[in-house]
Amino acid sequence: MKEIILQCSNVSAGYNKKNFITDLSLEIYKGDFLCLIGQNGAGKSTVLKLLSSILKPYSGEIRLRGQNILNIGHKKLSSQMAVVRNINGIIPDFLVKDFVSFGSFPHGRALSKIKQNLCSEIIKQTGIDDLSKRIITTLSSGEFQLVQIARALLQSRDILLLDEPVSNLDYRHTVEVMNLLKEFNHQGTTIVCAIHDLNTALNFCNRIVALKKGKILFDGKPEELNNKLLEKIYDIDFISIKNPVTGKLMVSPLQEVTKKYHSNKE
Repeated sequence: MKEIILQCSNVSAGYNKKNFITDLSLEIYKGDFLCLIGQNGAGKSTVLKLLSSILKPYSGEIRLRGQNILNIGHKKLSSQMAVVRNINGIIPDFLVKDFVSFGSFPHGRALSKIKQNLCSEIIKQTGIDDLSKRIITTLSSGEFQLVQIARALLQSRDILLLDEPVSNLDYRHTVEVMNLLKEFNHQGTTIVCAIHDLNTALNFCNRIVALKKGKILFDGKPEELNNKLLEKIYDIDFISIKNPVTGKLMVSPLQEVTKKYHSNKE
């Protein structure tokens, strides 16, 4: 039987007393590579904020291994899960190796030598050795995403929550980032990420949860998605084929039908 690692029970939440998530129940199992999909404003980022205790629910409960997440101290919670989000604003001119080392903060005052060894190990494992002495502000978006993931994995290899980890990345860096996440998932890290690009989600995750207007519309394996479900999720028509190389589902929206849906709303 699979171990439930995170659980939302009848959770409603939002901002300024307005619900963005309504009566959501979701079980996340150890070893999941779960992608949250859905339209802009569907509630994907809100779910991640709830799971990481950044946002408190109006009602319902979120549990980490059976314990109410609101009763877990920040330091203890940070040692069990790490979050990768888009960073807005000015970032100081840290060296990459120093930025990655900040991931060790929840683990107390361990000997500096041990911390250095762990940091060096994660830098090597994530393949960013050649970036370690670079200044963080000189990195490309793709390089910075890899560095952020390295910092998060130093913080916790147990649970990793990511909000749009490959947004604005080119194909090469998208594949690099997702392959890295897949590798650590195979090693036991439970991953939950919000992703806009459907084909990226279909290629890499083992479970998809689709949200629409703050409610779960689909929860299952990627291959269980079909055109009718995608149309309900996104309000446009899709075509789908099986990738002849990987055997996985590939999807594409139909542009001319997008106009039809817009006209129906007018």
